[in-house]
Amino acid sequence: MFRSIVMSSASIDKRIGYVFDSLMEAHRGGMGHPERPSRIRSIHQKLGERGLLERVKIVAGRPATDEELFLVHPQVHVDRVMQFGEEGVLKSALDGGEDSEGPYNPSTEDEGEENYVVTARPPKTYIFPFGADTYVCKESPMAAKISAGCVLSLIEEIMDEDSPVDRGFACVRPPGHHATTSEAMGFCLFNNVAIAAQALRQRYGLQRVAVVDWDVHHGNGTCEIFAEDPTVLVISIHRFDGGLYYPGTGNWTEMGSGDAVGYNLNVPIDGTYGDEEMQFAFDKLVLPALSSFRPEFILVSCGFDACVNDPLGECEVTPQCYGSLTRQLLASFDDGRPARVALVLEGGYNLDSIAASAEECV
Repeated sequence: MFRSIVMSSASIDKRIGYVFDSLMEAHRGGMGHPERPSRIRSIHQKLGERGLLERVKIVAGRPATDEELFLVHPQVHVDRVMQFGEEGVLKSALDGGEDSEGPYNPSTEDEGEENYVVTARPPKTYIFPFGADTYVCKESPMAAKISAGCVLSLIEEIMDEDSPVDRGFACVRPPGHHATTSEAMGFCLFNNVAIAAQALRQRYGLQRVAVVDWDVHHGNGTCEIFAEDPTVLVISIHRFDGGLYYPGTGNWTEMGSGDAVGYNLNVPIDGTYGDEEMQFAFDKLVLPALSSFRPEFILVSCGFDACVNDPLGECEVTPQCYGSLTRQLLASFDDGRPARVALVLEGGYNLDSIAASAEECV
């Protein structure tokens, strides 16, 4: 069990926004796929059990519009994702044998408990049109639009001058940081954080937006999208293993291009890592870079798959470390004002670990 910090009522107020929509649970793949509906449900339930949902500002989610998706993704990519929500398209793909998966694992999808009951394979309701790891079902396109829209709703609340909210947590899925401008990959269909960053730039006129990505996997999509944009600083701390760890990108030499050289900052770590390495990266690179950049808004690609017990990351970062890093980001980086910060869920596949980590951050 993880230690939880019990916070006084005075330490939590309506400055914190929180957004969640159960409709995102309709995005479902096969039995045993790590990116499953219970990820966000476990976080939401934990925050409710701890009484935190009563002590934050609940922000209503919504689907992103096509125009908002176009802030990052071309129409051809949006159309390719959205087509699978149309009647008959998915069935046609399934009938054509487009699906590919391993042997059926008769386990409980939500909890991952082996029941050892021999059952018939259920009808397939999902395919892998974007590679071997990224599935879609009929409900996936709308879930992806809601995931992006929830993040937009949160930043709208934070940017609202009449709202006390200046920070928040978006409990969303499918995740987004691997999605490039025109390619879905790594469980990601649309790049939620990149869309939010572009909205902050274009809708609110912000000149300095920072993205801090502490997911165990390199935020390749976000880095690609902003590789030539000096108004968006992207910092990614991730496992690298000499380029052998997924997605194989994110060496320190990848620093952006053109006028934006130095605005893609990568912290590749070979092998597993824990709290000490994360804090070292913050002390030596993240915090100094943010102090120099003076962001008007900080978006966090908040993956918890470097947390202890995660089956994919296999690292040792504790939930308490994530909470500490969040508090450090809330320090002042822009002309003496507290930074506006939005944490956006990315990866994290051990339900206890991600729930405990989200609690510490909120």
